[in-house]
Amino acid sequence: MTTASIHLQLYVRFDIDGMTPGLWPLLAEALGPCGPYLLSPPERYWKMPDCLGFHLGFTTDPELVWRLVRALAPQGWTLSGDEQDLSAVWNPGDWAALVHRDVKWAELQLTRREA
Repeated sequence: MTTASIHLQLYVRFDIDGMTPGLWPLLAEALGPCGPYLLSPPERYWKMPDCLGFHLGFTTDPELVWRLVRALAPQGWTLSGDEQDLSAVWNPGDWAALVHRDVKWAELQLTRREA
């Protein structure tokens, strides 16, 4: 039997005065079908000092989340890894935003292990 886990890291631009009010509810609503929750409080990201990092887990089946999150913005993903450790990195471009217009980078990681 194979077990799977998944998490998403979103880096969201914010200004000096703080985040867009209500940003977490907007992110949660956009990801609603996946059952998102914060794994840790949002933190400023040292590589992108104008961004807050959101580390998310999901209550929904990891295999379904893998498909649904990537379908939110079908373009801009770079896939790497193997069948046990998959990574999908999203970068903005001339295509639709991922979840929110201020998301500047994201990584979705799916891990599968034999139980």
